[in-house]
Amino acid sequence: MSKDLLLIDDTTHLVNQLKNFLPGDVDIDHRLNSQDGLLALNSGKNYLVVVLNCQLPDVDGLSFLNQYAKNKSEHNPNFICLAHQENDESLLTYFEAGAADFVCSTSQIELILEKIKKLLSYSIKVQELSIEEVKLTELVNTTMIQSSFYGACLDLVSELQFVSDVESIAVYLFDFMQRYGINSAISFNAPNAHFDFDQQSFYCSPLEQQVFELLKDKGRIYEFGNRSVFNSPCVSLLIKNMPEKHTVNYGLFIDIFAKLIPSIEMSFINLLNKSKLTETQKELKSTISDVKNAVFELQQHRQQLVDKMVLDIGLSFHNYDFTSEQEAFLSNLIESNVIKHTENSEEFYKINQKLEQLVDSLEKSQAKEQETTPDISGALDIELF
Repeated sequence: MSKDLLLIDDTTHLVNQLKNFLPGDVDIDHRLNSQDGLLALNSGKNYLVVVLNCQLPDVDGLSFLNQYAKNKSEHNPNFICLAHQENDESLLTYFEAGAADFVCSTSQIELILEKIKKLLSYSIKVQELSIEEVKLTELVNTTMIQSSFYGACLDLVSELQFVSDVESIAVYLFDFMQRYGINSAISFNAPNAHFDFDQQSFYCSPLEQQVFELLKDKGRIYEFGNRSVFNSPCVSLLIKNMPEKHTVNYGLFIDIFAKLIPSIEMSFINLLNKSKLTETQKELKSTISDVKNAVFELQQHRQQLVDKMVLDIGLSFHNYDFTSEQEAFLSNLIESNVIKHTENSEEFYKINQKLEQLVDSLEKSQAKEQETTPDISGALDIELF
C-alpha cells in the first residue's frame, strides 16, 4: 500500500525536514500554492495525508478546505492544518471545516512529524479496514446468494416428491432455472420410456435429442464450450449457459447440479414405480371384481341345485313304499344338508363382503393419491408452439 503525503506550502524548509525524518516509503508531493494543491488532489492520486499551510499568500486555509469540500472524491485524505495561532476558537473552526488535526506552524519539527506519522498510521488502518469491509461484504453477498440457491434447490426437491407425471418434473425444474437466469434442457431414459424437454420450447428438437443420446455415456459431467451435461443412469441435464470457469458461480453450479441430478432421477424412478403400482391396482381391482362375480354366480348355481334336489325328493316320497323310519331318515338327511348348505352360503356372503371392501379400499387409495398431487398450473408460462 502506497504512503502518499501532499505538502502544500510556499517554502521548501518544511519539505526538506520531512524528507530527512520521515521513513523512505513515504512519498512526499510538494506543491507551492493552493491552485497546484487542488490540481494534485483532483489528479486521482490517493493521498493519505495532506499537510496544508493555512497562511498561503493566494488563499487562506479555511477557504481552501471549503473549496476542496465542494469537489470531494470517493477517497478523501486527512488534512493537517498548520496555522500561526493555536487557540480553542481556531481549533473548532478548522474542525468544522473538515481538518483531521491542527498544529501551530511554529511548533517543533518533532511535534509536526509525530502528528504526521500518527495520521499516516491512522489513514493506513482506515484504508485496510475499508478493503476488509469490501471483502467481507462480497463474501456475505456470495454466501447469501449461495444460501438462497441451496434453499431453492431444497424446495425443488421437496416439490418433486408430489409430481404426477414426467412433464410436471420438467415444469418445476424449468421454473427453478428461470428464476436464476439458467437455460437448460433435460432428458429422461427408462427401459420402456423416453422423454426430452427444453426450457424454451418445452419439447426438444431432433438435434437436441441427438445431443442427449451422444453425451449420455460421456461421464458424470461433460463440458463443451459454455455448456455442461450432468449425467445419471436415467436422467441427463443440459445447462446451456454455464458461468466462466474459476468463478464462484461456476463452482456453485457444478456442485448444485451434480447433487440435484440424483434427486431428479429418484423422482423419475418413483414416478415410474407409482405408474406400475397404479396399473397393478387397476388389474387387481378388475380381477377381484371378476372373482366376486364368479363367487356370486357359483353361489346362485349351488342354491338352485340344492333347492331342486330337496323339491324332487320331497315330491317323490308318495311314489315309493318307504317305511316311516325311512321317510324320517330321508327327511333328517335333507334337513341337515340344507342347514350345511345355508352355512356355506353365509361363508360365500362373507367372502363377497371382504372382496367388496378390498375393491372399495383400492378406489379410496387412488382417490387419495389424486387429491395429494399439487396443482402446478401457472408454475411456468411455456409456449408449446
